[in-house]
Amino acid sequence: MARTQLDRIVTTYALERIDEMGKVLELALENAPDGVTRQLCAKVSPQLAERVNQTCAILEMPKRKFIEAAIIAALEQADDILEREEFFEAMGVMDDQHE
Repeated sequence: MARTQLDRIVTTYALERIDEMGKVLELALENAPDGVTRQLCAKVSPQLAERVNQTCAILEMPKRKFIEAAIIAALEQADDILEREEFFEAMGVMDDQHE
């Protein structure tokens, strides 16, 4: 089904507002005092690093925001798999996050 002009316009304005809020959060994180954020580093292949750089450049998106979203998505997927496979029950592990 093709999107209507109204759908495109409302979506554009909604995403612009969300982006404005994201920029406020970015600024807050960049200027956060020590202990409020943590540095998360990993060595990756040059090809992967370049792919992230290119994608972020095309989207005009900060790398931190892209990588954070990718990590969140990966963790959610891992949680779904672990739950589906009843991993925590099999391991006898119960904690606040995985009950």
